[in-house]
Amino acid sequence: MTENQTRLFTLNETGSAEDYPVSISGGYLYKDDASNSIKACLQISNKSGKELKSLRFRLHPIDKDGKLLAFDEELDRNGPFKADEPIELEDIMLPFITASFKAELVKAETADGSKLDLQGMPAVKEQSEQKSEDNTESSSGEKTSKESVQEQNSDNAKEVRTGNDDAKPASAEKEEVSSDEVTVNKVQQAKQEVKPSQRTVFKKLIVVLIPAILILSGLAIIFIGAYLPERRYLKAVDLFNTGEFIPAINAFEKMNGYKDSATYINTAETMLSYQAAASAFEAGDYETAYTEFNKLKGFGDSTERASASLEQIRAIAYAEADSLLRKGRLLDAAGAFYRMKDYSDSWNRCFDVWGRITDRNTISAGGHTVCLKKDGEILTAGSNDDGELDLTAWENISDISAGNGFTVGLKPDGTVVAAGNNDYGQCDVEEWEDIVSVYAGYWSTVGIKADGTVVLAGRDSDVGWWKNIKSVNSSIFHTVGLLTDGTVVAAETKDISGATHNYGQFDVSGWKDITAVSTGVSFTVGLKKDGTVVAVGDNTYGQCDIEEWEDIVAISANGWHVVGLKSDGTVVAAGWNENGECDVEEWEDIVAISTGTSHTIGLKADGTVVAAGNNKDGRCEVEGWSGVRTR
Repeated sequence: MTENQTRLFTLNETGSAEDYPVSISGGYLYKDDASNSIKACLQISNKSGKELKSLRFRLHPIDKDGKLLAFDEELDRNGPFKADEPIELEDIMLPFITASFKAELVKAETADGSKLDLQGMPAVKEQSEQKSEDNTESSSGEKTSKESVQEQNSDNAKEVRTGNDDAKPASAEKEEVSSDEVTVNKVQQAKQEVKPSQRTVFKKLIVVLIPAILILSGLAIIFIGAYLPERRYLKAVDLFNTGEFIPAINAFEKMNGYKDSATYINTAETMLSYQAAASAFEAGDYETAYTEFNKLKGFGDSTERASASLEQIRAIAYAEADSLLRKGRLLDAAGAFYRMKDYSDSWNRCFDVWGRITDRNTISAGGHTVCLKKDGEILTAGSNDDGELDLTAWENISDISAGNGFTVGLKPDGTVVAAGNNDYGQCDVEEWEDIVSVYAGYWSTVGIKADGTVVLAGRDSDVGWWKNIKSVNSSIFHTVGLLTDGTVVAAETKDISGATHNYGQFDVSGWKDITAVSTGVSFTVGLKKDGTVVAVGDNTYGQCDIEEWEDIVAISANGWHVVGLKSDGTVVAAGWNENGECDVEEWEDIVAISTGTSHTIGLKADGTVVAAGNNKDGRCEVEGWSGVRTR
């Protein structure tokens, strides 16, 4: 016995080593605490003189009264077996009413394939010896009887011959013979009477045994039905407790809902998911970890680990966005910061990057003039017939644009405010969000979202499908958008009946390497990377005669004229000049320009403003302005 074995009881063997060539000479039944199973250890005596190849054992359970139960188990073991070698039998079926076991050898096969008679040999030997003795006694008796008869006959003959008077008469001998026959008849009659009695007993025995067998069979079925599932269940529980969840799930699934198997299966599957999520987190696959932990919310610390995974995802994305920005990939950086706008200062950085992409509008000329100072104050000039100058309540404005009788402002949080004429809904921008750039046109307001799509309020144009837009511009009859790849799209303003406005201002599909676009009433201009300018559309007033311009860094068009800012800070102009809106050739040290319907303004490097053109409503009265933001 070892420290992991618990003896249950000693086995009762049949036969003995002295009687049989192969027999069980000893053994015991024990519990293996390590595997939680019942085993038997048997000592085999082999006096056959042959090497044993295989053995079959039968174990009979015995109840507390010493009676065999209607249950046995046969177990085979293959050798070869050495002489007197202890043999262990595993996974013994132990009935709960067992008090001990009777061990029996039922089959033994030698190495040469012959089988040994384990039980018949001694019995045959004893019967043969008994028959020999009986035959000897019988022969001896017969011989004595014959000799007696012969002697008696000889004596009788002598008596007859001698005339002995003492001899019995014949009638007396006859009477003695008859008496022997009667005795024989009585014995035979007794034997015949015994046979019916034996049959009666046998019938009664059958009547008793059949119900007993049925009862025992039922008990065996009940035992097997109750014991085997419980044993399998306990093994499955052990697998679960040792963390072997896949084998445990397979074991519980085979039990068809026995006890709480379904609960164990669900828990094991949850534990497997948790382990997979934890492994993904340790491997740096935070996306997978977040997805799996998020599915397990409420289980253990899954909620906390999902948050930790998300934090890692955002930190990595933030670092990637910062890297894109350092590499000069502004649009990619802006998109990366936008996708994680709720993390740290991502939205502010997204907004700042878009400002670098679109060049923030801090001055704007439409039907009036507005400028944004460094301290956030908004300067205005011109007519206020529609309330377009009522901007004193506006705060925290980062971008401003003047339209035809209305003004719009962009805030750093991506929302938009508007004031002035709203005949076409051009000021209905309260619900806009995630906006990074706005432009006030003639009858509409256009906004670029952080994802590069476009929204519009006012006179409609088909811009809903636009994507990857860098900047926009709008006039009476059309809207244009500059894509990040340097190409341009254009859309016609709808529902303008009776207007003759198609002068080819939409023919921009072939433009490439464009860095800025602007629109007049019926024409479109584009600034190329090489500093030259292209134009299409109405050229009634020479507004498209700009082929010879060069070294241009910014353009602005409105009404029927266009101006261009050169890299040396001077300004050039083309088109309608009825009000002097093109009289800009003497300007210098200019850093930004903007055109209205009939006037032009320029921002100088020192934060002051200059203006030229129509001033009948005071829109050019900017002489005293200073401190204007220079981007």
